[in-house]
Formats: sequence, C-alpha cells, structure tokens
Amino acid sequence: MCSAVQLIDSRTLVTRNGRAPDVSGRFKGSLKSVKATKVVTRNAPTRPFRVPFALPRLETVQTIKTGRRFPFLDEKEKTSQIAALTSQTDSLRMKNRTPTCYNGKASVEMVQIWQMEPYPCGDPRLPHHVFPPKMITPDELSKRTGTLYWKLDTLDQIALAKRLTTLKLERNFKREDIFTLDAETTANFDDKLEELFEESSTPVEQARMIIEGCAYYDVEDKNGDWVRIFCEYGDLILIPAHTNFRFTTTPRNFVKMRRFYKDETN
Repeated sequence: MCSAVQLIDSRTLVTRNGRAPDVSGRFKGSLKSVKATKVVTRNAPTRPFRVPFALPRLETVQTIKTGRRFPFLDEKEKTSQIAALTSQTDSLRMKNRTPTCYNGKASVEMVQIWQMEPYPCGDPRLPHHVFPPKMITPDELSKRTGTLYWKLDTLDQIALAKRLTTLKLERNFKREDIFTLDAETTANFDDKLEELFEESSTPVEQARMIIEGCAYYDVEDKNGDWVRIFCEYGDLILIPAHTNFRFTTTPRNFVKMRRFYKDETN
C-alpha cells in the first residue's frame, strides 16, 4: 500500500475524498476520509473481492445488500460475498456444538454463546458481536463467568421432571413461577424491556429455563467483558450469586420461561 493510492484488485482503486491523484501521484485537498471508486481497466481478470476482516452474519449481509459498507460491489460480487460470509459463520457455529446427555445417550446440540462488543449501541436485541466474531463454548462460559448451561430433552417429560427435581434439591430452590414477555400482550413492553436490560445482580444464584420463544442473557466475566448467551426452547442456565447480568428478547419479541428461586416469598 502506497501513501496515495491503494489497489485492492485490478478493477478497484481507492482514492481519498473521491479525488483521483494528479500527474505527480499526489492528492489535492484534505486527506480526512477514504472513499472507494470503481475504475474499469481493459483485459482485467475477474477475481472476487474479499473483505479483509470478518463481520457478523446478520449485520454484514444487510450492509452488503444495501451497499452502505461496500458501494463499489456489483450484484454478482455482493451475492458471492454474502455466500462466503454465510459459510464462514456456519462453520464457526459448527465448531461450538457440544455433546449433551439425554438419559445416558450422547446427543449433539447447537450452542450459541459469544463475546459481546464492549459498548453495544442501538437496539439491544441485535447480536452485538465483537469484530471479528468470537464464539465460546459452555466450558469457557463456566470458567469465565461461573454460569452453567444445559440443553434439556423436553420430549421426554419424565426425564425432564427428574432433572428439574434434582436441580431443585441440589440448589435448594423452593419456589418457581412462569414469566412471559410478549410485545403483543405485555403492557408497556418497551419500558419493561429497558428495565430488564439494566445491569443487576442478586445475592443468591438463580436458574432460568426457556419453554417457549427465545431470549438473550448477558453475563459479565471476571475481566469485565460481557458474554451473550442465546437461550431457546429447552435451554437451562444457572447464574451464580453476585454476578452482573442483563436480559433482553430477540427481535421476535416473545419469550416464556420458568424461573426458580431460593426464597419462598414473593
């Protein structure tokens, strides 16, 4: 890369402020921003454009489709780049599958846990990955935050009841309730969501099991970084005492869960 012009490939020339260099190879005017323009050359080989860094799947696909991030890509290049990002994200998720035991039989389930960006801006219901995305396993989650994660077999109701009974006895949970958060039926849904996303902690550990819909639980680790857990049907998490956490729904705006408490009062 030279100081005046950056050649990304044989068909793309990056100039500053949208101005082409003069004969001497220097730019005239301010050098505050960089803008990409497309330059067509004769007999240029057709090579796909490659983004030099990884971005989250949902946000990147949208920015490529609308052309906000890479305006010089044509439709064919956009389609190729979206397919590459989709394959890359799926491979990251496949690496984080964890074996779960259902009645002594090992099963592999998809777990989605990742490190969040330090200062999430905008809608908290978006994924808010770091750049590049950093997926973590349930074992890493336990080491960093003390939070425990299980995927339960909801099809076997007898085994599910035994597992929850064992959890209550081992953790001394004496009370439970069912909590529903729905944008269509919950009064003051936006205010409630904003309240639940505030950082909080409790002096005792607490457990949550998703029985319908899906949601995000964010837990702070020992280094002050936030880890986001995507909880869906059949997921059970246990957040230790004195651990900062927050909660929000996904863009679906619906979740129904069982909450377990140690105290018997309301």
